[in-house]
Amino acid sequence: MKIRFNIRELILATIIIGMAIGWWIDHRKWVDDFYNALDRGTRLAKERDAMEAEKNRVLSSMRQREFELRQLEQLRKEQARAGKK
Repeated sequence: MKIRFNIRELILATIIIGMAIGWWIDHRKWVDDFYNALDRGTRLAKERDAMEAEKNRVLSSMRQREFELRQLEQLRKEQARAGKK
């Protein structure tokens, strides 16, 4: 028994194989892009968290400094009142 292929069947097989390879290449690119975006998102989240921590540290420092300045101002007012008496 001899297997014979018509030109039509060979062209059809070539088209099907070509489409399968094209889909696979496109799918691989999509998967790579997806994982790259996921990694980038993770990095950005870590950077955001680090920046949030730095912002909180700076705000805390500013609040402490503001509190110290208010105490100093209050002390100066008390000294000025004591000096007038």
